[in-house]
Amino acid sequence: MEPTQQNMDGNNKNMTTTVVIVILIIVAGIIFFAMRKDTDGNKNDDQSADTSSMTETDQTKGGSPVGATGTGATVGAVRQAYADALVTYKNSRIQFGETCNATPLASTYKSGTTILIDNRSKTARTFSLNNTKYSIGSYDYALVPLSYDASLLPRTVSIDCGSHFNAATVTIQR
Repeated sequence: MEPTQQNMDGNNKNMTTTVVIVILIIVAGIIFFAMRKDTDGNKNDDQSADTSSMTETDQTKGGSPVGATGTGATVGAVRQAYADALVTYKNSRIQFGETCNATPLASTYKSGTTILIDNRSKTARTFSLNNTKYSIGSYDYALVPLSYDASLLPRTVSIDCGSHFNAATVTIQR
């Protein structure tokens, strides 16, 4: 039996539909893997990066420098996803809310500890710690190493949040 024109048209439609579906699956796969790679790429698993030569102007936000000015603690450039940073710095995090209320209000750390200043406000803010200013975007954070000469310790410094002076205090010990 010879194929009729109607059968051939039906086969062409089926083939066209199959080709379109295959192309959509390939495009969806490419998009999925590209997004997955980007998400994994934002996590910085290399915690051994050398930050010893970095200064306070090396503070980063999503890979871009943020102007930290003044003297005092240095800021490392290793950037983690927020969820990873919460785990890493769970014992050295100071969170500031919408009205600059700090949690905890007072804390104590050893010199050399890096703290996470966590801005949980919808407003970008400037935080000051020991005459050093840190610009932190809304719902963002900054990592601040507390490194001081042992002869200056113990030392208590305050953290200002925007126009709220002494919003939190940090005691740094040897």
